[in-house]
Amino acid sequence: MNVINCANCGKENPEENLFCSGCGSSLAGLTPSQASLEAQPVASTELQAGTKLRDRYIIEQLLAQGGFGRTYRAEDTGRFNAPVAIKELSPGLQGTYALQRAEELFKREAQTLNKLAHSQIPKFWEIFREGSRLFLVQDFVEGQTYYALLHQRLELGQRFSEAEIVQLFRQLLPVLSYLHGLGVIHRDISPDNIILRSADSLPVLIDLGAVKEVAINVATQIAGAPAVGTCVGKVGYAPDEQLRMGIVAPHSDLYALAVTALVLITGKKDPRQLLDPNTLQWVWEKEIALSPKLTEALTRMLAPKPAQRFQSAIEVLHFLEEQPPAAPPPPYAPGPDVPVRKQKRWPLAAAGLAAAAVAVALGLSLMGQSRRPNPKAAFGGDGILNIGVVTTPINPKENYQPLADYLKSELGAKLGLEVNVEVEGIEIREKNSLKKAKDRIIEKKWDVIFPLSAQLSVVAEDNSYVFAARMFPQMPQIEAALFVRSDSQIQGLNDLTPDKRIALGEYSNTLSFYMPVYDLYGKIIRVNMGNTISDMVNKVKSRQADVGVSINSLLQKEADVRVIGISKSIPGAGVYLSPALSQKERDLLKAFMLNAPSEIKEKASYGEGKEVDYTQFRNIMARVEGILACVDLTQDPVSFFCNGDKPATQLQLGAIEGPASNIKISDANTIHLTLQGQDGQAYRVVLPRAVLNQIPSAPPPFALNGKKLKVKGVEPKQVAGALELEITKPEQLTMIE
Repeated sequence: MNVINCANCGKENPEENLFCSGCGSSLAGLTPSQASLEAQPVASTELQAGTKLRDRYIIEQLLAQGGFGRTYRAEDTGRFNAPVAIKELSPGLQGTYALQRAEELFKREAQTLNKLAHSQIPKFWEIFREGSRLFLVQDFVEGQTYYALLHQRLELGQRFSEAEIVQLFRQLLPVLSYLHGLGVIHRDISPDNIILRSADSLPVLIDLGAVKEVAINVATQIAGAPAVGTCVGKVGYAPDEQLRMGIVAPHSDLYALAVTALVLITGKKDPRQLLDPNTLQWVWEKEIALSPKLTEALTRMLAPKPAQRFQSAIEVLHFLEEQPPAAPPPPYAPGPDVPVRKQKRWPLAAAGLAAAAVAVALGLSLMGQSRRPNPKAAFGGDGILNIGVVTTPINPKENYQPLADYLKSELGAKLGLEVNVEVEGIEIREKNSLKKAKDRIIEKKWDVIFPLSAQLSVVAEDNSYVFAARMFPQMPQIEAALFVRSDSQIQGLNDLTPDKRIALGEYSNTLSFYMPVYDLYGKIIRVNMGNTISDMVNKVKSRQADVGVSINSLLQKEADVRVIGISKSIPGAGVYLSPALSQKERDLLKAFMLNAPSEIKEKASYGEGKEVDYTQFRNIMARVEGILACVDLTQDPVSFFCNGDKPATQLQLGAIEGPASNIKISDANTIHLTLQGQDGQAYRVVLPRAVLNQIPSAPPPFALNGKKLKVKGVEPKQVAGALELEITKPEQLTMIE
């Protein structure tokens, strides 16, 4: 019997099969001879379960085999026995020179993978060579591919619904936007390259085409393998220009995502069944009727000419959400309405009656929409513009005084009104500094905020503050790094034992506490908290601590320390304007700030830039808070494990009131907890994170354990055999203590 090797996973199939029995990919168009050519580089023997690589990775099972490598599930004994996916790349290479050249090519061309830091993309860890084999290590994603999910549904006579497809788009388009923003095109999107992750039910993109492209380059340049089908992408999913000429762009991925959606919603496993064989036009509308909005979106994503398609993932998302892309600030002509960049003062140039009318109208609008009744002053009616700044020793409050003086002078001259600008600085080293800043934001005490951290930027977004600029635009993201002394015996996280002491920052600090906890999960270690970055460096150098945390780029200048672990990237902060200001006030304020002299902007550490998408960061924070919800930080050493729920104790406080327990961080947007009422009844509380971020004095989710809470104005509902309280407004939940 003749067999065909699947071009996607390498599995042998009977010649009469239309689809691969291993991964479900179409076998149409392949012959036994073609399949053998595509699979030719796979020549080495399969690694057996129990094989140990690099004295660290223990092979558990073979997951897939394709033309240019195999993929295994393995256990990483050097990182808390975490599951990893190990790809064996171009295993047919022979000879020392070929191996060395291949390794160099892989490391050079695969560097882009190391830059990817998104929770819905498996993290790349390393490339290494062992013997005559080359391996690439990535996070293993526990879950099922959307192809497997579709197969299960078809067996039950079901398919994916339109609502599920729209939700999939909402969850994946920001991931593609992130990739495309780094200049990375996936190239191989299909149902079998998207996994519904079990942990949080989010779709995860796997098998980036960059990995396969590097393997192809190695095979063709070094191993001399035939260049059969060397364009990355699946027939039926990839657009024509990608398959024929290897031309890719962001819209190529959008095309493949649209095809994926059609496969899931129609149940046609081979997308070519949705093409007219004579005209090669998509005829999927004969199979299923969708809403006009989704129909138009899919039609544009699948347009035959690249110029006719959506050009960015965010453009698709805005279209589906019926939100136009964020418009740039309204243009202001030089003259009475806008400052000219880099000038100290701006004279009121003669601009005619129209400009004068605009100025008068703007002034009336500012006074008419003020928050307080005084009609003679703008910015809240009292003529005071409040600037809030979270500061550090290297970014002190004094750095913002030139900006305050500039705004006071120019806004006063522009409006013909007295404008006072006050700066309040909260030093990050102060006790409960982030909590204080959070409360200022919730209570709308600040008109302009420089929050310093992504954590407070999320709070600003959840409280309807409006993005105006980027903080530290020259540093769009930073990495936290765990470090030791240069002469330390600690080589990696696996060497951290209960006798080792680690210096961390305040528990609410993203860089010096949250991100290290993300990496320390599964460890038992002594913890010294509340340190500044400089404190931690000094403590490690003076041997008061074995391990510290700092910004990775800063550590490169420290000769006496050595990095042992780098966290996921932390996005930068934004500058935000209060929703309590009128739209005209915000527009005017933003224009003056962005057109301030460069030395003022540099001093205040802000500048122009795009608004940050904190979706990935919210997911990381949710994961960390889920860990911390079951960790007792008063212990020494601290056990970063989750061994069960803390028991709740009954308190007689009246109403639906009592202690919180059993904190669960289900996803980036929702927190679940148990509230023990005075009647002995346990209530399941559903608390949106955005609502928690609007409650004054509310701690991070994990710190709710044991807190006394009061829920009012919420009617308990019977859900799945339990009484549930769904919080929808901040006034419905009160922190008693």
